[in-house]
Amino acid sequence: MVTRDGEMMLLKRFGMAPPRAVRGRIDAMALYAGQSVGVVSEVKPAADILHGFARSAEDLLRAW
Repeated sequence: MVTRDGEMMLLKRFGMAPPRAVRGRIDAMALYAGQSVGVVSEVKPAADILHGFARSAEDLLRAW
């Protein structure tokens, strides 16, 4: 059982759309990840990733 928006509901293992604002047993919830998750090699703060994107974009624009 999980709680969604204050209402108790039965959650079949891996059997529902990605939950939002749900509390309960995380091990029974659907955990979606695409094939690209296999190429993750490190964990970085989002700010570092965005700065890297911006730097790369700036370099490409300057070269163009």
